[in-house]
Parts: sequence; C-alpha cells; structure tokens
Amino acid sequence: MRIVKFILIGIFTLFFQIFIAPKFEILRTIPNFLIAYIIFISLNQKYKIALAFAFFFGLAFDLMYPPTLGLNAFSFILISFLVNRYHKIINKEKIAVVLICIFVICFIYYLFFFINYLFATEINIKLFSSNLFSILYNLIVTFFALYFFLFINKIKLYLDV
Repeated sequence: MRIVKFILIGIFTLFFQIFIAPKFEILRTIPNFLIAYIIFISLNQKYKIALAFAFFFGLAFDLMYPPTLGLNAFSFILISFLVNRYHKIINKEKIAVVLICIFVICFIYYLFFFINYLFATEINIKLFSSNLFSILYNLIVTFFALYFFLFINKIKLYLDV
C-alpha cells in the first residue's frame, strides 16, 4: 500500500512539474520539484525501489524535453544513489546541514546540464550566472518541497467505504 501512495505522489509531482511549475519561472529558471521527490523516495524506500522510481520519473520527465533525453534519468539515479548511500550519516536535525546537502544535490543535478550546454552551445558568461541562480532557486524550492513531502507522508488518511 505504501508503494501505491509513493507512486501516486510521484505521478502528481510529475504532472505538477510539467504543467504548473512553469508558472513559477523566474529569470528563465523553472523550479524542479522532482528533485525533492527523488530525495523523498530515496529516504523512504529501499535502494532498488528508489533507483527504479528515479529512473522511471527521470525518463518520464525527459520525454517532455527530448533534447536532453536521458539526462534527467541519469542525474536522478545518481541523486537517488547518493541520498541512499549517505543519508544515514547526516545529521538531519540541523537545518544548515540539510541545506548544504540539498545544495550539493542541486549542484550535481545542474552540473550535468551545464556540461551538456557547454558541448551543445557556445560558451557564454551568462551560462555561469544563470546556472548559479538555478541552483540557488532550486535549493529553496527543493527544501520546502521536501518538507512538504515529509509532511504528506506523516498524514494518515482512512477511507470508509
């Protein structure tokens, strides 16, 4: 039953990312709520299940943006691997530590896109500044979305049929 709940949350997050997140665009940067979802799944599921979720939702998100096909799937798998591997040794009680960890995750995510843009387009100084803003903007969004997902996970709903 828990898997069904996580799948439904993932599908809702994917649709939210595709259809509603572009409305939160600031300076041509769309927040990525799927990063928070991948972190959430990696914290709450076993290693192989979390990797499968990361691959599936990364590939589903990639299908919406064909020029980067496979890049989201690969980066989500790497994020899931890193969170699964290191989340037990991190002190999650300190907000500064959580923010630093989310910053590293967002940096890793955008590092792949930065490398892709370096080879796909000409080098431009705006590429560096826009990537830094994307990392910081997604740091804030991922932080709040992650705690929102953790809050949803604590809520127990009972259906009386």
